Amino acid sequence: YYFLSALGEESLEDIQARLAGHLGEQLPPEAARQAWQLYEQYMALRHAMEQLPEHDGSVESMRVAVLQRHDMQQAYLGTEAADAFYGLDMAYDHYMIERQTLNEDESLTVTEREQRLANLEQTLPAGMRKMLEDTRAPLTLQQRTRALREQGASEAEIRALREQHFGPAAADRFAAMEQQRAEWDQRYDAYRTQRQVLINSGLSHTDQQIALARLQQRLFAEKE
Repeated sequence: YYFLSALGEESLEDIQARLAGHLGEQLPPEAARQAWQLYEQYMALRHAMEQLPEHDGSVESMRVAVLQRHDMQQAYLGTEAADAFYGLDMAYDHYMIERQTLNEDESLTVTEREQRLANLEQTLPAGMRKMLEDTRAPLTLQQRTRALREQGASEAEIRALREQHFGPAAADRFAAMEQQRAEWDQRYDAYRTQRQVLINSGLSHTDQQIALARLQQRLFAEKE
């Protein structure tokens, strides 16, 4: 992957020459030969996968496409190498397809769907589950924060929740971001109100545009 990342800046012939030299320097002759053979298999696989047709976006079409790629990877590289190269990608592809299948299953109740999605997530490798949890954490926190506020929670309780999940420094950033959003909302609401007043003022179009430009300059920074 490291050597092929230069493709486009260097010719494939030059990249292959550098790779062959690197393998010869770093590995014993037999290991270098095996590594080169794996490279050739990988390049053949890469070319073959480029010829596969695109799926049409349906779950069944995506399922077929994933199985085709998986079978092709094992056929070209062997089970061990295919798993080393693509194991995590395949696990995630299968997860996303089954997730989409559950989301489109109208026979399931909300509770049944959530339970099956949770069970499906448990089939992922531990590292990938952690990645998904980390990705969702800010949204989950936002939803819990909204729910607590609707229940009348204090700002101290909100901060305690944020510190529990992300630590004091992140809690400070969340609070600062909320303050910035609140200030923005106030300025934008003021702008909308004053803009409507100008539109209804009876001024000529040119005078309205001049007044609106001044209003924008007064309420907003240039980048805003």
